[in-house]
Amino acid sequence: MSFALECPNCGKRPVSEFRFGGEHQEAPSGELSAQEWSAQLYLRRNADGPHVEWWFHRFGCRSWFMAQRDTHDNRVLATWWPEEAAPGTEAVAGHGAAAGLPQQEVTHAPLASETPGAVEIGPGD
Repeated sequence: MSFALECPNCGKRPVSEFRFGGEHQEAPSGELSAQEWSAQLYLRRNADGPHVEWWFHRFGCRSWFMAQRDTHDNRVLATWWPEEAAPGTEAVAGHGAAAGLPQQEVTHAPLASETPGAVEIGPGD
């Protein structure tokens, strides 16, 4: 099933321009056993209904962002940058992230046009 995603930078685009980065989940804290690490890396809720996901705009601005998507009907409910509060939530003190989003520094990859000396590489280069 095809659908459109709205990149916070580039606007609404077909999902084929993006790469799914997985369900969002809390970063672990403290020491984890091998079994706990395995669960952290590989087990997902895969719930039917709304949940938060990571997406990468690979054929656009090349930035990671968050999306809330209803997996029942593929309806995208909201998109936002990871360091911002999710729509309808309050920001966590000291961070721009909403409660439940990763509490880590997330930066956007600069576009080649924003990087001095960078060279654009196209297909076949």
